[in-house]
Amino acid sequence: MSAASVNSRTRYLIGGQVAIAVVLALGAALLAIDLTDSRFLRFDLSEGAQNTLDPAIVDQIERLPDKATVDVFFRPLAAPYGRISHEAQGRMLELLVIAANAHRDRLELRVHRMADVARVKARQNELGVQGVNLVVFSSGERRAVSHLFGEIADVDWGNPTPQGLRDLQEQGIQPIADLRAYNPYAQDVSEARLRGFRGGEVLAAGLAKVSSGTAPVAVFTVGHGEPGVEGHEESDLLFLRQLLESDGFRVMEWDLSKGPLPDETSVLVVVGLRQPLRSEELESVRRFVRAGGRLIAAPSFEEIETGMENGVTTLLSEYGIRTVPGVVCQPYTDGFGKSVEGHENCVFLTVGESGLAASHPLTEPLRRRGLRVSFSWTHSFERAGAVVGGGTLIPIIYSPSDSWLDLPDAAGLYDYTFEKAHEVRRTRFPLAMAVEPVGAAMGPDLAPPRVLALASSHFFSNALFAYNRDFLLSAFNWMSEREHRIGVAPRTRAERRLDVYRSSAGPALSWILGGVFPLSLVAVGLGFAWRRRRG
Repeated sequence: MSAASVNSRTRYLIGGQVAIAVVLALGAALLAIDLTDSRFLRFDLSEGAQNTLDPAIVDQIERLPDKATVDVFFRPLAAPYGRISHEAQGRMLELLVIAANAHRDRLELRVHRMADVARVKARQNELGVQGVNLVVFSSGERRAVSHLFGEIADVDWGNPTPQGLRDLQEQGIQPIADLRAYNPYAQDVSEARLRGFRGGEVLAAGLAKVSSGTAPVAVFTVGHGEPGVEGHEESDLLFLRQLLESDGFRVMEWDLSKGPLPDETSVLVVVGLRQPLRSEELESVRRFVRAGGRLIAAPSFEEIETGMENGVTTLLSEYGIRTVPGVVCQPYTDGFGKSVEGHENCVFLTVGESGLAASHPLTEPLRRRGLRVSFSWTHSFERAGAVVGGGTLIPIIYSPSDSWLDLPDAAGLYDYTFEKAHEVRRTRFPLAMAVEPVGAAMGPDLAPPRVLALASSHFFSNALFAYNRDFLLSAFNWMSEREHRIGVAPRTRAERRLDVYRSSAGPALSWILGGVFPLSLVAVGLGFAWRRRRG
């Protein structure tokens, strides 16, 4: 046998051994990866335990009765907001990936490519949602939707350009700026920045909602001129209905003339009556509240202006709330930054931090996140005696400090101008009041009431929905005792910086790059040259 054939055979044997070794190494790697899928064998060696979930999130995952799915519909924003959108989306995706990888038997993550329009539309229709930059939690028939901007990520949008403002509004992101004070001609267009990130809280709360056994039922009264929950007009409540359904509520309409409310009613909504309730209908609502039911109510503008009886004002009077005639107005800022009165725009109010109660669960989160609510053509409230059935009456939203109560003239018309002689200008007019239960039930048929009153039915309308969305969602969850206020510590992003100027890192790095690294390359080169000469 020649030396060439022996060498060839040896090379084949060595090649076969190398191939077998490679296959075995790949098998070992796949086995190791498969073993790490088990959360019992996971080790977090990252700085600051970045890959470890908060115990509150883990607790909600373990409570899931069935496997939950998290659908992510993210799309980057156009310039100049691309950086801030990538930052917010990246942080949420990082959190969701960690949760899904650690609990693959309980949680499935689906990140959708928005460019695949057909698949995205089909999945959103299946979930009953629409839009972009959403995170949808689902388990069985239960759903919970969270918006990236305003709910998960608190963004300070600065002073956007008019085009930037339009782009953000088209994405459904509101409120961007205080439109009463927004100056489109301002030259100092500041960069957007991330003020806060609540991804952990939203994840825990979303899982808590879809793990609940039953969906709360919100019942809206009909048959008395109320705005419809299916209508697309500005005064209708279509957007509110869609919001509630996406958050796991069942929404029903009910004509009180048909008899008692359905037994499954969690929250009764009496908003925008234009015709009075009959005596038996009023009594039906009273019985519902006395039995522990929850009531959200707001009078229509027409009800107050015409002095209609047996409406929302009659209901609210039993809980110590009186509606004050006169429209609350506020000077508005024109395009040149000038404060203006005497214009119909004065009936649009923007309420910020100073007008939101600091310690109430409905308004404290809005203050913390720098959000606002809006009213239009609103009257105001005042206290009017004791609460029937017991309870504490708390004002939770006040008008801005420069507002006044505009009164009509003899013809019933408003001039939207403050007249010191006969009109009132206060620091704050109550625009929303809450009756909270105090103590135990007063008897088998008399429970402490929980009532939420808004001074204007426009607050719920499609026209103002974008500004009041967060408050409305919190209100319905609070009223149905479905708050899911879960404490999750904010995730800190570890700073990985090498200070080459104020530490010993600079000289060491210079020595490594200027000496050790070149010398090591020379040594490797000499080694190869020596081996070749010997061969």
